[in-house]
Amino acid sequence: MKRIAAPKTIVVIVGMLLLLTAEGYGQSNSPVYRFWSPILQCHFYTIDAAEKAFVETTWSETWSFEGV
Repeated sequence: MKRIAAPKTIVVIVGMLLLLTAEGYGQSNSPVYRFWSPILQCHFYTIDAAEKAFVETTWSETWSFEGV
């Protein structure tokens, strides 16, 4: 029987990033940056500081930085 790898699911709980997999979960000490879009009516999360900076400079009309 061939085992198929389950995709990772990212869950954010009060600034803590948990990576859930079929084998269990791992914890990251990376900050989670949160953005809100009043246009799209949803949140966007990233742990990548470069991506955070890119979104702030490129998509400031769409995404508002809410904090870590």
